[in-house]
Amino acid sequence: TLGVSAYIQTLLNDADASSAQTTLGISTFVKTLLDDADAVAFLATLSAPNYQEGTYTPAITASSGTFTTLGTVTGRFSRIGKLVNVSISIPITTNGTAAGGIIATLPSLGNAQTTPQSVGSGRVSTGDALAAPVFSTTQMLIVKYNNTHPGSDGATVNVSVTYFLV
Repeated sequence: TLGVSAYIQTLLNDADASSAQTTLGISTFVKTLLDDADAVAFLATLSAPNYQEGTYTPAITASSGTFTTLGTVTGRFSRIGKLVNVSISIPITTNGTAAGGIIATLPSLGNAQTTPQSVGSGRVSTGDALAAPVFSTTQMLIVKYNNTHPGSDGATVNVSVTYFLV
């Protein structure tokens, strides 16, 4: 599909095609292409390869211990070809015994390239800077700038990472 709006599709399917063509300012050449099924199929192949964007819910664990309570964890991603951008927000209500790094899953788009390692960055609501290397094909590790645990009661961890798919 070309991804045209329902309104334009209705106009193009209207019995009075020349009226719709005039209203929309479509040239005769474009109208001819839109009437040709092979041309429409060809035009559809011209869109960005493997473009996706969306939301997902990352699974969150601590590399040591466990979180007592997390708020609603959110993740957003965009993918263009093999390039993926991910942003995650992790509200920590009660840190519990969680220590070390925070392990977050990546969206299920394919395996992440780990060599060379992709690294993300972010901030904790307390102001500390974060590092977030992709350490496996499906996970990232979130730590403070000094390689310590970024969580605490009431903190929100926000991180973004860019990586390539294998």
